[in-house]
Amino acid sequence: PLTAKTDQFFDERIFQLAAEAFFINVGRAATVVPEALRHALDNGSLRRAVLDVLVDEPAPKGSEWWKYPNTILTPHTAGVTDPADVLMDFRSCWEAMQQRQRPELAVNVSRGY
Repeated sequence: PLTAKTDQFFDERIFQLAAEAFFINVGRAATVVPEALRHALDNGSLRRAVLDVLVDEPAPKGSEWWKYPNTILTPHTAGVTDPADVLMDFRSCWEAMQQRQRPELAVNVSRGY
């Protein structure tokens, strides 16, 4: 989730520790400092990046990320939603509220998600 603690979390310091790792972001684009990601790919700290989320979505036609070396873009579909799952979650929340209980899936505002 994007919170005050995760905003721009993946920065130069984190990527320097990557030791030729693969970086896959299916979370929030704002958790990554784009310049730090580019630098890590350029200097070999990261071997490859797979990005399902970007700051600008969809990536504009001229975006460098389309052709950036060792980078793969996916169409922001890492979390495909099945209608049956939505119905099951809705039913679970509805039943909890009917019993005057807090739904298990309720947002915890103090955590930020």
